[in-house]
Amino acid sequence: MKFHKNIQTIVFLLVIGILLISPAVYWLSRNGQWTLDSILEDRELTVFPQVSARDFKTALKRIYQGLYPEAGEIFFNQFLDTSFQRRVNKAAAEQMLARIPLVELSKVFERLTIRSAYLALPDQALPASFDSGLFVARDGSCLMQEVVNFTEVEKAAVDARIANYEELLEKHPDIHFYVFNIETLPYSAFHPMAAYFPQSDSGRSLAYFLENKPADLPFVNFSLSDFQDYREKFFRTDQHWNIRASLEAYRQLYAMFKEQYPDISPMLQPKYIRQVEGLEFYGSLARKSLYPVPPDILEYTSVGKLDYQTFVDGIETKYGGRDKYLSGAYNQSDKYANHYRGFYGVQKVLIQYHFNNDSQRNLLMITSSYSRTIQLYLAAHFHDTYIIDLRFEEDREKSLQDFIDEYQITDVLVLGQPSVTYSSAEDAIKP
Repeated sequence: MKFHKNIQTIVFLLVIGILLISPAVYWLSRNGQWTLDSILEDRELTVFPQVSARDFKTALKRIYQGLYPEAGEIFFNQFLDTSFQRRVNKAAAEQMLARIPLVELSKVFERLTIRSAYLALPDQALPASFDSGLFVARDGSCLMQEVVNFTEVEKAAVDARIANYEELLEKHPDIHFYVFNIETLPYSAFHPMAAYFPQSDSGRSLAYFLENKPADLPFVNFSLSDFQDYREKFFRTDQHWNIRASLEAYRQLYAMFKEQYPDISPMLQPKYIRQVEGLEFYGSLARKSLYPVPPDILEYTSVGKLDYQTFVDGIETKYGGRDKYLSGAYNQSDKYANHYRGFYGVQKVLIQYHFNNDSQRNLLMITSSYSRTIQLYLAAHFHDTYIIDLRFEEDREKSLQDFIDEYQITDVLVLGQPSVTYSSAEDAIKP
């Protein structure tokens, strides 16, 4: 009996010992080849900080010379203020062996807890996890962002945006303005959780904007008719709209352009809608929550050959990865790869489309990632189109007058979700 107890103790101690030393063995085996990026979390990971022997020797010399503050700046302060220790702790957590499987396992327990808590409740959507701020349809068919509030704070932001549009129209009477809003679910009355939050937007910010905006500001809302309409127009695991919704928006935008641009070239006609072969993906909402909803497919269209060049930050280059995807040369090993970005391209400070046509008009498009699906088709009706995203500081620093002077802009389109079009003062371009 005593022998068996000793064996159990030895086995127990061995298991504990292996668990304790395995991270160190794993880190040593990496030999400095750390994982730099997490596709799953769409962010850079912290790596273990390096200690410089040269800096240490230099700091010791400064101590010998009596230059204690300088010695601290060179080497010792990082230990005294514990910043070095904090970086080590963070790197140990982010470079952990089997970290992602452990995170996914913890999410399983989170989902079981949430399901149990909501079992007797009638809610049509449940929290997707404890900390993601996302919801999942009760049947598990799609993920969605949380509702947006409309309080006095948000109302003040809308007022500021209205004032911005008034100033733009007043200072640039010769410019043709267009605003195209994409009604996203967080701002909609059709969000399954909107009824449970008394301050939820539920379309109120849009109604307020439309009631108070300048009468001569052309504005079109790409609206939702119900929750099922949302399911059909947007990806189930990502916040973006799909190609079918995008083409519907293109037709509405074309009609909007034509009112101020009578001699606009004919509308482009999609020849087909096809699926990227073999691609099923999980978008940003799935990456953030790790909720196992059914994957999305990526569809695309073609309007025939177009004669144009693209410039990214002033350098002529192909934009987007469409050709790679159609040839199958895309990331097929990681289910959480960002395929929306991979297919349509990454927003940069300035993207330019130059079309070899007879148009005498140049378009400035103030937008977000939503426009990537159709920005080429919109640009086809102008000579040059310049696309900016005011999340970039370089774009925020410039005024509309700067763009007009530099690129001979004749038309300005504000296209995107409500934060881009009317609800955020920070996303307004300076006159």
